[in-house]
Amino acid sequence: MPEIQIVFSRKIPGKELIETWARVRVKSSGDRVYSYHLGMKTILDLVATPEYPGTAGVFVTKYLESPGQYDNYASFWVWTDTATHESTEGSVWLNIHAIGQ
Repeated sequence: MPEIQIVFSRKIPGKELIETWARVRVKSSGDRVYSYHLGMKTILDLVATPEYPGTAGVFVTKYLESPGQYDNYASFWVWTDTATHESTEGSVWLNIHAIGQ
């Protein structure tokens, strides 16, 4: 399980939505962050960017499993600029912005 630090979370007034900003330390490609890790029932959308400095040449893709379904997750795939998976010996901090319920 990746290390997760919730930076800020709030309920959006007038809607049943939660907005969360967090830092996630991904140790290997395929690490998952479940909705309950972010204080949500479900993740509707999520944006992840590598935290700079120190991650030049690192790219992140994410897969959001069943958006809107309870207890869903986002998995992160970390790539280097040589199109290879990031080594499992290192780790990458990601800044994420998630919206859910």
